[in-house]
Amino acid sequence: MPSALASQLAASASLNASLLDAHTNKRRRTESYLFTGRDADVHDLDSIHALASNAFAQLSSLSPAFTARTIKLAADGSSLSVDFDQTLFSEAARNVDRTMQSREVNANLDRTLNAFLFLLGPWLMEVPTSKVLEWLVRRFRINEFNVDAVLSLFFPYHESPHFVKMLSILHISSSSIFSFLLPFKSAATPLARSSMVKAMVANQAVARFIASLLPTAMRGSCSHRTLVAFNAATMHDYIASSPALDEGILAFLLSALLAPFQTSHSDANATLGSYVLLSTLSHKVSLSSAAVAAIIGAMATSAAPKGKWDTKDNRFSEQFIKVAIAVCSPQEEVEAFHASTGNLCLKIPTFTDELQSAVQFVGAEKFVLPLLECLKPRLEEPAVSSLYAAVLGAKGAPLRLLERLVSSLIRLILAGGDEESVAPPTINAARALLSLVHQRHVEILRDACGEHEGDDQRTKNKERKKKADELMISFSVSHPWAQSIDVNEIVVASTSSTKEERVGAVERLYTILQGEKSPEASDMASIQSALLARVYDTHAGVLHALYSSPEVFLSTVTSSITPQKLLDTYPRAVLIAHVAFLAGHFSKTYPELSQAVQERVLFPYLLASKPKFKTARGVWKALKEAGGTTTGWLRGCVDLWEGADLLRGKKDENEEADVDVEKICQANLDVAAKIADLHDPLPHGRALAYLVVRILLLSTSCEQQVDIALQALAAMKLHSVDGFSDLADSSANLQEVLNDGMLGMKVVTKPGGRITMMFLQASILALIPAVRLVDTRTPTWITSIIIGTISSLTSDLLPESKTKSTEDRYVALMQNLYAVAVASGSATPSQLSTHLIQALFLKLKDTSLMFLLSVLLARSPPLERVRTRALLHALAFLRGHNSDNAVDFQTVLPSFIAVLMDARTDKQGRTLIFECISVLASTSERKHVYGLDTIYGAESTHLQYLDAKDLEAYLKALLECRNLLAQDGNYINVFHQQHFAAASAKYRRRVICYLLSHAVTHPVPEARISIMSSVEDVSDTAKSHMVISAMETLVKDSVSISKLFGINFHRYTALVASTFLSVPVGDLDAGPENSVWEIFSLALQSYFKPNAITTVRKLFSDALEERLFAHLDMTRQAQICDILLSAGSLGNEVYVCAKELLSKLLQDVHLINHLLVVYQPAGAQSDTPASKRAKLDNPSHGNVEEKMSIFTFLAEILGTKELPGSFDLLTQLLDTLGKIIHYDSPIPSDTSYPCQMLMAAVEQAASKITEPPGRPIRLDILVEIIRVSENPQTFNQALLLMAGLARLAPDSVLHNIMPIFTFMGTNVFHRDDSYSFKVVQNTIENIVPVMVSSLKSRHPPGLELYIGAREFLRIFTDASNHIPRHRRQNFFIHLADVLGSQEFLAPVCMCLVDKVANRVSRQHEDEASTSLGLPISLLRHFPRELQLHVRLFFKEVLREAKRLIHNIAFSNEAGATFLDYVLDDEHSARSSSIIKRRTQALIMFVGYAITPASSTDISRGDNATTDLVSLLEGDSNVSDIVSVTQQTTSKVMNAIGAADFLNGALVMLQSDETRIKAGALEILADRIPKVAEAVRREQQKTAISIIDCIRDVISRQSAGVLVNSALNALKAIGSSICPGEEFSLGPRLIPYFREIAQECTSVLQEGIEAWYRLLPAFYGAAELRDIVKLHLDYSVTLSGPMTGLMKAIAKKIPCNMLLPVLCDLWPNLEKSQKKEHVDGLIAFFVFFKRSLRVARRPDIQEHIRSIFSVFIDGFGVNMKSTTGSSDGEPHIISAFLELVVKLNETAFRPLFRRLYDWAFAAENANIDRKVTFCHMYSALLDYFKGLMNPYMAMLLQALCEILESIQNPLLWLSTVETLTKSFENDDGVFWRDDKLASVAKPLIAQVSSCIKMNIPDGKQALTKCLIAMTSVAVDDSLLKSINLDLLMHSRAEDARERIFALSCSEALWREQGGKLIGFVAETATFISECAEDENDSVVRETHRLKNAVESVAGSISGL
Repeated sequence: MPSALASQLAASASLNASLLDAHTNKRRRTESYLFTGRDADVHDLDSIHALASNAFAQLSSLSPAFTARTIKLAADGSSLSVDFDQTLFSEAARNVDRTMQSREVNANLDRTLNAFLFLLGPWLMEVPTSKVLEWLVRRFRINEFNVDAVLSLFFPYHESPHFVKMLSILHISSSSIFSFLLPFKSAATPLARSSMVKAMVANQAVARFIASLLPTAMRGSCSHRTLVAFNAATMHDYIASSPALDEGILAFLLSALLAPFQTSHSDANATLGSYVLLSTLSHKVSLSSAAVAAIIGAMATSAAPKGKWDTKDNRFSEQFIKVAIAVCSPQEEVEAFHASTGNLCLKIPTFTDELQSAVQFVGAEKFVLPLLECLKPRLEEPAVSSLYAAVLGAKGAPLRLLERLVSSLIRLILAGGDEESVAPPTINAARALLSLVHQRHVEILRDACGEHEGDDQRTKNKERKKKADELMISFSVSHPWAQSIDVNEIVVASTSSTKEERVGAVERLYTILQGEKSPEASDMASIQSALLARVYDTHAGVLHALYSSPEVFLSTVTSSITPQKLLDTYPRAVLIAHVAFLAGHFSKTYPELSQAVQERVLFPYLLASKPKFKTARGVWKALKEAGGTTTGWLRGCVDLWEGADLLRGKKDENEEADVDVEKICQANLDVAAKIADLHDPLPHGRALAYLVVRILLLSTSCEQQVDIALQALAAMKLHSVDGFSDLADSSANLQEVLNDGMLGMKVVTKPGGRITMMFLQASILALIPAVRLVDTRTPTWITSIIIGTISSLTSDLLPESKTKSTEDRYVALMQNLYAVAVASGSATPSQLSTHLIQALFLKLKDTSLMFLLSVLLARSPPLERVRTRALLHALAFLRGHNSDNAVDFQTVLPSFIAVLMDARTDKQGRTLIFECISVLASTSERKHVYGLDTIYGAESTHLQYLDAKDLEAYLKALLECRNLLAQDGNYINVFHQQHFAAASAKYRRRVICYLLSHAVTHPVPEARISIMSSVEDVSDTAKSHMVISAMETLVKDSVSISKLFGINFHRYTALVASTFLSVPVGDLDAGPENSVWEIFSLALQSYFKPNAITTVRKLFSDALEERLFAHLDMTRQAQICDILLSAGSLGNEVYVCAKELLSKLLQDVHLINHLLVVYQPAGAQSDTPASKRAKLDNPSHGNVEEKMSIFTFLAEILGTKELPGSFDLLTQLLDTLGKIIHYDSPIPSDTSYPCQMLMAAVEQAASKITEPPGRPIRLDILVEIIRVSENPQTFNQALLLMAGLARLAPDSVLHNIMPIFTFMGTNVFHRDDSYSFKVVQNTIENIVPVMVSSLKSRHPPGLELYIGAREFLRIFTDASNHIPRHRRQNFFIHLADVLGSQEFLAPVCMCLVDKVANRVSRQHEDEASTSLGLPISLLRHFPRELQLHVRLFFKEVLREAKRLIHNIAFSNEAGATFLDYVLDDEHSARSSSIIKRRTQALIMFVGYAITPASSTDISRGDNATTDLVSLLEGDSNVSDIVSVTQQTTSKVMNAIGAADFLNGALVMLQSDETRIKAGALEILADRIPKVAEAVRREQQKTAISIIDCIRDVISRQSAGVLVNSALNALKAIGSSICPGEEFSLGPRLIPYFREIAQECTSVLQEGIEAWYRLLPAFYGAAELRDIVKLHLDYSVTLSGPMTGLMKAIAKKIPCNMLLPVLCDLWPNLEKSQKKEHVDGLIAFFVFFKRSLRVARRPDIQEHIRSIFSVFIDGFGVNMKSTTGSSDGEPHIISAFLELVVKLNETAFRPLFRRLYDWAFAAENANIDRKVTFCHMYSALLDYFKGLMNPYMAMLLQALCEILESIQNPLLWLSTVETLTKSFENDDGVFWRDDKLASVAKPLIAQVSSCIKMNIPDGKQALTKCLIAMTSVAVDDSLLKSINLDLLMHSRAEDARERIFALSCSEALWREQGGKLIGFVAETATFISECAEDENDSVVRETHRLKNAVESVAGSISGL
């Protein structure tokens, strides 16, 4: 049973028990925000609490919110009492374990923590915040229990390292909404915004959380700039990237976006952010009207001032309006905003002005109209009316906005009379606004009033219409606020230029006259004059208003004048006056307008009638008084009236006697005989015109009758004669009714009556059938010329019809007449219609069927309406020819087929067509053919006819398919295909020829296409012959055919061409006079021209490719190729088609050779005999340039297609290539491209040849191309071709190989492009093996092979300088691989060495190595295995060197050598000198090229390397060669393997030359200790022999260089001696006793150290003091070998014992230490540092006073030795750092204060102390970084005083370096702008001080300090001051100071240019000044500064 204590402990156990349980093997990692890894374990909770307490104090100084007792909760905005200091940072908080607290306590704690975390938002990047968060994590575990609040704090900083640090310790479960952060937590990477947005889109809960951050912070009054920017950017991306935003998302989005508008304290940045997001949201989704109104209302609430003390910037108004427009414009228009929204908008400052400027934006009306609508009830208020006026008067206001506003105001005014709710002031204000509109936009106002009139007409509300009309008038005659009743204003308005105003003024005058109060006499006179003046008004509306109250008008105007006077002065007088003026003075002044006056003005008044006789007579009198008309169609007409005695004198003017009607009728008829016009709008003019036309039709000639009838018919615009039913009784004759007398009487009695007009029109129609052609010739009825249709003809003859023949116009006239007569909607035709049809068919007689077919085929809308009637008439006509009168109608059958296929023919029409066809087939015996050779006019002679049997069979077949054809007319294609397939060939041919004869001669284009397409799918050879004429016409006269067919021209041409291309091949192969071939060739030329029909060109291409070309003889093939080549050479779109076609056609070798012979340019004849070819006539060609163009095109075709593998073709291509390169072209570039194409063709042909030909290939042509070509591409291609032909003609290649590579070296090697380099490689790969094979066959390996290949190899090596440097190595590597590295690597390298031998022999070792870089890199490229073989290569090189030396020494016995030749630049040099330099270069090359052996080869020896040494040590008496040989020998010895090295050394030691022995001994001394023991054992005999040689040297000589070298070598051997190599040292051991003793001492010390490790606790302070003193003394004499012992003491001896010992030891040590030896002091502080490092903090706190006293004294001691060999200051500072690390801030601050006083405030403070303090503080800054910057507050003033008063260079340098480190380690807390301003000027002033004191490294230190200061500066004014003050030094007197100032400025701009970019202009001023300085160095620095500025700000030349 557990005890009571155990139960109590279990009940109070912490929830962290599982975490606190100690595991056996694993310790739980401490979670830390500030520290990482093991550092977190070092700092306990107390130190973290101390850090956090100080940090909280710093935060409290930054923001008073941290010390506030009451704050707002961010969650709901409620108040919360808090004491952060007591709750979170007090001593009590140190012991709080939240897992032990109750739920209520934890809830209160969570509220406090959450509130505190929200307050940290603006300060998260500050250093104190990190310390506070570390405390909250370690003590309250916010990373586990307050995850939401922590993320709310850190999300705005999601891309910073702080977020990564906090995320790494956050506890986030996989089921949390923040689980998307887990991958970033694992990877320890920042969270990108795009990833966050993706998570928001995927999880709505995340989006809701992110959206709530800013609203929550604003409720708690803790929003900050970073949070606002984060919210704007993230929410913008979320809205933009969301595929759809549903209502749920919109709910929280709108709530979050409107939150910044709803807080009591406004944040401008948050408001602007919401503006942006609302605009984005509005463009993304459609919002409801209520939502839009709510958004605008919330925005207005935020933008309006909250009180009289709240002053908003004008920018708020502008931003609000622009955003409101952006929000409203994408949405549906809101009817009106809330009234409160309007009130708020009026309160916004400068709202009216900003709105006036913004109305021009797109969509502004969707914001302005609802706003003004909600303010309309308050229109009488000045603010509202001013807003309306501003919008109406805004510049660039949209018309829609103005129209809507004007309509709204008009409705308001009109509603004012009907509803009493609208106050008069409101109506007056609306009137005033509309008056403003009247002044600016009268058209808009007029249209708006008109629309309301239109509305009123629909509602039939006359009262409202009247008010609207009055409103329009009132604006010009109204007072600004109320309607005026001033008569004078109304009279003035009656003369307005606007018709509406004049109408309104007349109506207002009538209102005044009809009022109860009579106007005064003066007003009455004004009214009378105004009304009389309106009599002369030209607008009908004004006259209608004037006569709307005739009683009032007459009673008013006749009160002052008599009615007769009014009548006399009324319109007739006006009319006569106008006529007299226009016909008289006006026509004489402007005679060119006389005709227009007669036609437009006078004509309507010329017809006299009984009621209007006086008016007509007045006009004629006016014409007479004006002198009559001498020109125009009224010439002589006045005489007709005078002859009829109708123009009386003035005395008879007022007579009322009856006028003779007969005279009037005759006068009208006489005038009508002269003039005609049917277009007059007045009845008198129209009647007179009809009479004139009637006279003209009766009296003019045939051609004139046709034109007049056409114009008259068009002018009448009749569609039918349905309304002409009551012209006469059924018994009466129509001709009698329409005689002249009857017509004249009707015109006189009632000229404007409907019946009169019908009679006149009927009389014209009745005369048209009688119109005839000259000589009664029969026109061609079926024609394509359709003119003068009702829809297109005008009163004048159409311009296009005037160019047509009279017959065509006559056909059009009859067609239109037929359309008018037949087009009737009634089942029973009228009398006039029957009469016209009868007269027409009686006129047409037998040609009626042709006429009807022309109607059916015509493309005229009026004729299309009567197609069914025309078919019925045609059927009746055919049925009328019974068996007694049988006629063969086969000539009309193709036309019926065309009508059948016409898309306009409906099913009824197709049925009627087959009725007609059945009638055609019913007649058995036919007497004659209808329309034989006349149906199509002159073209009818080309028609072919069917015999009765064939016709019957064809018609029978058609009738059998009538049901299918009646359903679909286009089925006739299938019918023909099936019918002719089953028929006999002869029958098929006859019928097809019959149909195609009609197809090519039919006058109607559509009929041609229909007939031809009906047999398109039928195959027959006769088809092509039938369309030859059509094809010829298309080729020779395509313009006229194109004009005839119009848009169907391409279709027709394609049909003709496809039919023509079915021609048999034999017809094209006939004799030279073959017309079919001539037409074919012409067509081919025509359609292979630019802009020809593409489809036809494709038809010809397909026919040639698939059928024709392959079966033609070679002559025709060549002619076709000539045509295509000529066409393609011109370019354009034909080029591609011709090239593609020719590529497919040119397959025969003989044809290709023939074309090459024909078109190749003139040149030297080929030596190779041409192969046998067919003898062909060469066609004639144009000039040389044209021929060259064709040849180029041919070459391009051959070069881009696959060619057959023919040797004849290959030979011909090469011959042509030879001629082209010798062609003297006027343009050099003409031959390069064809040359390249021909070479491509040669390559194509050669690739198909598998075996070498029997005849040689002329590769000399390619060599010539390589020689003469200036085009790089041509040169490269020739090389590639030469390489490709090497397999077919190796002998030819070998014969030309030298010139190939010679020209390649001079032309290609210098080009630096990848393609040229690949060309060279390809050439080498294909050609060099041929040469190698030849060389190997002629020369044995070795020297003879080298000499034989020398000239060939020199081609490449001599050109090495021409090869781009970066490509040389790759080139020669490739060359060596192709040649064979084992055989030719040595000669290639020797040639390359020889190339630089002259230079290498005179160069320094480093330069020589560079010069020999190419052969060295070439050699080292090959693998190690090959390099071992290359040892033989080195032997060969050295043998060559020996041979050269032998030739120098024994010139008479000179032997053969590889390098025994003279270079081009060595003719003047002596032969021996040349050979000597080559020898030197070869030997040096061996030394540089040989590489050390690898570890696997180090012990392996071979004879080759030993031979190398032997060769190097050969006899040479030339001094230069000797020195080079020695150097190379040393390098070889160091490079070869260990075994070879020992053997080589022995060989050298056995030499008799002293210099060789000395060199061997030096190498031995350096390398033999590195030889492995195993190798030493293997080479023991060699080593003993070496020792014996050394002993021999020592025994023979007693001193000298050789003896010293021998001793050093012996020492090296002895230091690494192996068993078996021992020998007796003898008495030489005695001098080494001292070193032996020291070694013994070291061993003894190691024993003592071990002793101390075992027994550290048995020694007291006295023993320790002695040991330490011994160590210090020993350090002075023997440089401290007891260091290891002292380390052990520092670790094992307890600190509470050791530290007092050291402190007590210090005073005696300070006094006893000599100044020239400070090693003891250094050793003391080194040991002191180790002791402090391992000491515990309590021990240090216990002895802090004595420890600090030691440091104070130590800082005061001069730690520099007088000898300058050592400096102890760094050691004491390093020890002091160990002390500071062990202290907390509370303990350290007093010590720092004492140090400051010691250095600056003490009486005995001196410069050395200040320098030491600066060094100490700099070290603290280096270690603790920004933590030490707050202590700068103590130093700042002192450091500034040091800068202002220069005392010592060392102190100055220390001060500048201290400030630099402080700037660099600043974290933004201390160095704010105020503190920077205090130090900036003194620091910049040091520019001059630095120059004056001439401090070493001072310039660099000051420059670095200025850059660091600028990096922490933020304020623009401070940055400007820094930049300007620094540049002012560039005006100093001292040039050095100017240079240094410019240098500092240049460094500043280069490092911190982004901050200084705003000061470019002022900097440019100083740059321009200094650029003209007299000192060159100043100018140079100025240019550097200019470059730095321009690298940041761009060009400053214009500043």
